[in-house]
Amino acid sequence: TLLFAHAGHAPPSALANNTGSRDISISLDKSRGSSPPAAPFEFIFTVASSKLESKDKQVVSELFHIRMGDEEVPFKVQVVAKQVHRHKHGQCFRTARGRGRLELKCAGTPPADADPITFSFRVGTGVAAERRPSVVHNFCNNSVG
Repeated sequence: TLLFAHAGHAPPSALANNTGSRDISISLDKSRGSSPPAAPFEFIFTVASSKLESKDKQVVSELFHIRMGDEEVPFKVQVVAKQVHRHKHGQCFRTARGRGRLELKCAGTPPADADPITFSFRVGTGVAAERRPSVVHNFCNNSVG
């Protein structure tokens, strides 16, 4: 699988697998600063290749929950097409040739005392995996990381 930083762009060929879809997974490192250390978390989101060749501006995963303090907070992964120009269809996957950015969006309200989360994205499967540096983001300050 190939890993993205939150604002990274990848060519569509790097994202392809043999099933006509692309797997996007997010890995969270919840062990920093937690006592006892939390288990690693991974969420896998499969996107049909046709979506990344369409005129859609974004693809959004179903909600999943991440424990922040004593609460389960809902999150989702958004794949947003790269903006190529400002005219009609200037920000769609077809115009961007399947390129875009991955975002982790907090769909709820994190606890006020929640620690920042360290996360990274992977896109694709198998030996084509590329890992980007992890991102540390405080969802109390901004809901999109």
